Amino acid sequence: TLLNTVNGNVIETGSKRNYSALYINDQIRLSETLQLNVGLRYDYYSDVESGLNPQAALIYSYNDALNFKAMYSRAFRAPSWIEMYATVPYISVGNSELKPEVSDTIEIGTVYKISDKNHLRLNVYATKLQNVVAKAGAEYKQDAHEEFYGAELDYNQHITKKSEFQLIASYVHAQDSNQQKLADIASYLANANY
Repeated sequence: TLLNTVNGNVIETGSKRNYSALYINDQIRLSETLQLNVGLRYDYYSDVESGLNPQAALIYSYNDALNFKAMYSRAFRAPSWIEMYATVPYISVGNSELKPEVSDTIEIGTVYKISDKNHLRLNVYATKLQNVVAKAGAEYKQDAHEEFYGAELDYNQHITKKSEFQLIASYVHAQDSNQQKLADIASYLANANY
């Protein structure tokens, strides 16, 4: 097989990918306080399985200051060119049989508008990621799944017309298909912005 070097990676000659996508989304007001957002996205890839990915969110406005939401979404990531086609002996062996990674997420949240200038948001979620692409030795393989459970608290305050303060704190529990904690993923994160 003839090989080309692209950005320092060795890619199989003749490798190509055609890609196109179609997305449709609608907001349906069910009542004065209830809204349904629905969406559907189709992604076509010439070299891997294509995907049909739905999304639906139900939003309930209790009053002007308090909103609740429940959401389900599905998404996927096509394997990269390196994961599929790059070959560097003893370092990286691409696998053209890889399938897209697929994630399903359920999220429940609330937004509390404390005043016109500040609000508080809380989200709780669960995500399951299937067909996870990982490097086993030099070769890219997939047969595992990963699960993520977490919560995020976000406080935002507009101090002046041109400045705002934001504080975000989150917790995530990430585990693999053997229910072992995933390496390199922090359980607690905090971020402050001005």
